[in-house]
Amino acid sequence: MGDIIINTGAAVLVGIVMLIGAVGSFAPVIPGPALAFLAILVYKLCLPEEISWGCVIFALVMTAIAQILDFVMSFWGAKKFGATWRGCAGAFVGVFVGMFIPPQLLWIFIAPLVFAFAFELIGGVGVEAAGKAGIGAFIGSLLASVVKFMLVVAMAAYFFIALIEIFIKKTNKELDAEKKIISIANSKFLKSEHSLVVKPLSSTQLMSVRFCLLAPPFF
Repeated sequence: MGDIIINTGAAVLVGIVMLIGAVGSFAPVIPGPALAFLAILVYKLCLPEEISWGCVIFALVMTAIAQILDFVMSFWGAKKFGATWRGCAGAFVGVFVGMFIPPQLLWIFIAPLVFAFAFELIGGVGVEAAGKAGIGAFIGSLLASVVKFMLVVAMAAYFFIALIEIFIKKTNKELDAEKKIISIANSKFLKSEHSLVVKPLSSTQLMSVRFCLLAPPFF
């Protein structure tokens, strides 16, 4: 009973951290995927039998992809909208700078747009082309956040599915053990019943009983 309470409480805490991580996918001050990964890793280290290392490795891979997307998606968005290498570089720098300008939740999206636009203007591109590059960088940053959110959800789904599978396996093992115990108890009970069966008396034994019942007392 105590183990169930501890495991359930730990799983609930991991779920809360993952929820914060999902929200953090849109807030650079909270490293959402990394936070979700750390929660799974700590759970594995504290309760090693509850989930496999495969779950931890999956979370690590998702976290690595999320970190790469932070920088690549803005670059990709700017390029998709016709930016030159200067606009793409500006979008890349904008993502990095936006992490440190408060409020980060705003600047993580605006900074790539601003830097891509500025770098294109410095390179001699017209305002319209520079504006397209900035919009592309903005869309790329937004898509990166959406994908990071989905990756955190995937980590959470994998984690809780793994927990459910292990819970079902443990329950089945316990049921099998109970069935064996009941089977052994039933077999012992049947043997004891068999040993208590009264065998019919022989004719000599019957005559002795009758004599004892009919003979007068000696006092």
